Amino acid sequence: MKITGLDTFTVGIPFIAPIFSAYGMSYPARIRTFIRLHTDEGLIGAGEAGVSASHLIRHGEQARIFEEVVKPQVIGENPFDYLAIMKKLRYIP
Repeated sequence: MKITGLDTFTVGIPFIAPIFSAYGMSYPARIRTFIRLHTDEGLIGAGEAGVSASHLIRHGEQARIFEEVVKPQVIGENPFDYLAIMKKLRYIP
């Protein structure tokens, strides 16, 4: 089985009431990036990622990174060999 595609979707989940972080800030929404992987056998996997208040990534930037940096590196990989994918993406040595 091989990964054949990767899609990203960035969404804002609004807060009903203010939520104060350890930084003393309240945000109007939680921004999350959803990732969908497609395989050559028709299986689709889903995940999500988001940055904390301390990260300096602008809205939409995370989706761009997945599309331009991660996608080319995971296409053709076995989705069940996550250790090889993590090494390829340099998340583990």
